[in-house]
Amino acid sequence: MYVTSEQIRSAGKANMEAFLSLATTQFAAIEKFANLNANVIKSAFETSIASARALAGARTVRELLKVQSSLAQPAMEKALPNPAKARSSAKRRPVKKAAARKSRKSR
Repeated sequence: MYVTSEQIRSAGKANMEAFLSLATTQFAAIEKFANLNANVIKSAFETSIASARALAGARTVRELLKVQSSLAQPAMEKALPNPAKARSSAKRRPVKKAAARKSRKSR
């Protein structure tokens, strides 16, 4: 069976449409990702500015330590949003260390 130029053209057109559809979808995903990153950066920057202002407003060392500890708590909650998850991952670490020790002993 011979392939005609019309079949080649239609296959090329179908491939081009599929490529453009994929490119459009990928661009939309990248755009959403960039917006999310920009929002995170903006939020972190605003939090940093607020923290710096709060620390600069402290008049004594005791007040500075109090402000610093009040700022550390929300930061830790953001870093570890689920303490149970952190504990469960900490429980798994010795298993990994034991496996690493076994592999070193077998060398």
